[in-house]
Amino acid sequence: MTDFAGRFIKLDSKCVWRNVNNIQCPYYGQMNWSIHKNLKSAENYIRSQFEITKFKKGNKVISEELVAIEFEGTKTKAKKVILDIKGINSLLIGLSGGKTLTIYYVSCKVRSNYIACVLSFWNNDVITQNGISPLLEQVMKIQTIRK
Repeated sequence: MTDFAGRFIKLDSKCVWRNVNNIQCPYYGQMNWSIHKNLKSAENYIRSQFEITKFKKGNKVISEELVAIEFEGTKTKAKKVILDIKGINSLLIGLSGGKTLTIYYVSCKVRSNYIACVLSFWNNDVITQNGISPLLEQVMKIQTIRK
């Protein structure tokens, strides 16, 4: 169990802390989060995280779109990005079968906190019925648009 912005979530026994508020669960996804003073600060953080990822050598953005999600009970939008990883990182990742990385960038108010969160999973991770990895599913849901 870990404290995720004021709520405890279950972690698989194989999960590893990569840094403060940054957890990676092999084949179940990864997420990192930070708490901010206001929404603008959280949005700026997410924007800078996306720019770092987008321009990192070897990363190629395949697609980028805004999607409706429910994040910790709050309906909001997330930037969904699918990356193709090239170069030396591609060789290392390819050994495990990973080819593309799906990333969701989210910033919103949750339980009186402004949270910035980057959630990701590889194409060869376990994917739930809802189309995301089990770790991500603990904090977010993809919203379907009914016609």
